[in-house]
Amino acid sequence: MADSRSKPRNLSEAIETLENSTRREHRKGDSDSDSDELKSVRDAIADLKPHLEKFKEDMQSAARSAFEEPLKKGKQQAEQWGNEIDQKVHENPWMALGIVGMICFLIGFLLGRKD
Repeated sequence: MADSRSKPRNLSEAIETLENSTRREHRKGDSDSDSDELKSVRDAIADLKPHLEKFKEDMQSAARSAFEEPLKKGKQQAEQWGNEIDQKVHENPWMALGIVGMICFLIGFLLGRKD
C-alpha cells in the first residue's frame, strides 16, 4: 500500500491512494456538496476497478503470448545446436580438444598481458 505522501508505483496504488484520501476528506468535512462529490469520485473508482483488472490481465496475457513463441523457438534452436556440437565432438574428439585448448590459450594469453 502506498503512503499518501509518496508517488504510487502503479495504477492500483494510485486508485487506492485516491480512495483513502476521499475517505479522510469525507471524515473531515460535513458539507453535503463535498459529500456528493466524494461519493461520485468513489463511485467512479469502483466502476474503474474491474476494467483496470481486466486490462492488467489482458496485458499480462499479451506479453506472455508475445514472448512465448520466440522463447520456444530459441530453446529448440539451442537444443538443435547442442545436439550438432555433441555429434561433431563424438566424431572428432581430438579436434574438439585442440579447439578448446587453443581458445583457452588465447584467453590466457590476452588476460595475462601486462601492457
